[in-house]
Amino acid sequence: MQSMPQFEIFVDNKRYVTDAEQMTADQIKQLAGVPSNYELFSVHEKNMEPIGPTQILPIKNGDRFRAVHRSTPEEYNDLYQKQRIL
Repeated sequence: MQSMPQFEIFVDNKRYVTDAEQMTADQIKQLAGVPSNYELFSVHEKNMEPIGPTQILPIKNGDRFRAVHRSTPEEYNDLYQKQRIL
């Protein structure tokens, strides 16, 4: 019997393991214990891209994400508009 591949992903620099080959932002937040009132961003080098709650993402080993609380408008707006890591 062949085992499912496992993928190592990081949310706010914390490591999580999943066997899902694709996930939504809500599923990633649930895996990491991130509250629903946080927005999820995909991190690529020095850029960040917002992810919609139901947007389906292919999962790759080493994927990185950042969760930002929606009630911190300065940080949220800065990340969303400029799409960069603070």
